[in-house]
Amino acid sequence: MLDAKLLATLMLLAAAITVHAAEWPTKPVRIIVPFAPGGTIDAQARPIAAHLTEVLKQPVLVENRPGAGTTIATAHVAKSPPDGHTLLITLRTLAVTPVVYPKLAYDPVQDFDTVSTIEVTYWLFCAHPSLPVRGFKDLVKLAKARPGELNYAVTGIGTDNHLTMERLTRAVGIRMGQIPYGGGGPAVTAMLGGHVEVMLVPGPLSVPHIKAGKMRPLAIFNDEGRSPVFPNVPTIAEEGLRGYGAGAWSGMLVPKGTPPHIINLLNAEIRKIVERNRQTGNQFIEGIQVPRSSTPAGMAKILREEVALWKRVAQEIGFKPE
Repeated sequence: MLDAKLLATLMLLAAAITVHAAEWPTKPVRIIVPFAPGGTIDAQARPIAAHLTEVLKQPVLVENRPGAGTTIATAHVAKSPPDGHTLLITLRTLAVTPVVYPKLAYDPVQDFDTVSTIEVTYWLFCAHPSLPVRGFKDLVKLAKARPGELNYAVTGIGTDNHLTMERLTRAVGIRMGQIPYGGGGPAVTAMLGGHVEVMLVPGPLSVPHIKAGKMRPLAIFNDEGRSPVFPNVPTIAEEGLRGYGAGAWSGMLVPKGTPPHIINLLNAEIRKIVERNRQTGNQFIEGIQVPRSSTPAGMAKILREEVALWKRVAQEIGFKPE
């Protein structure tokens, strides 16, 4: 039998948790998305908002705040009260911004509490079908024979996509022209139109165009192996470049100091959504777009490691913010 004092302590703890739970939320909750409506993160935020609305019995609203490389929305959340009423859903871009914007109004690690990762997306290295190459080594050979003549698209200056392409071209010793676009959509459109010959394409954006023969996949950036969707496409590690395919994660964060019981509740509900997506196949492309949740501590570790990684990459390629 439980000791009377222990039983009394447990009852008080249960009562305290109940009181805390009843205190939140006291008003509508906002999920801040640092991108325009219609993108990948927006598509992840809306079903989460709908689910949390049912669970919390308060409206959970998606608020899009694009601009300045995600820093406007991110700074807004960092400076919001840590009361669980303002949440941030973002991409791995969060870990890259300190490299691009050395005078940020926030620190990605110090000014946020992590809740959970949501998804991991892998890139495909693609060529326009007009280019006479069938594999990654063919492209390297062609680019060396025609230095500076081929162009590649990036989804914006200072993005993880941009820094990875810089790192890649240096690693294999090729020189190509770089053309930045304002996001994955415009870059893919340029690729389809033949305005650029090569692009590191976010996996989900590439799949329909590869299947339609409008892009030719040369390698997949997935350290875990090939995708069953494209079993004949080798990983970039198989092509001799290891450490490039960790995948681009998305996740939820809250302002630093948010009460642990709120973080734990949000984590539990996100994990339910991610598991449901895994079982139903919703927002899932095997080996390319993978639902993947984590503990709050697990996401914090990923964030710290990524911030350190992109600082090293920037130093390695000599990237200087404008």
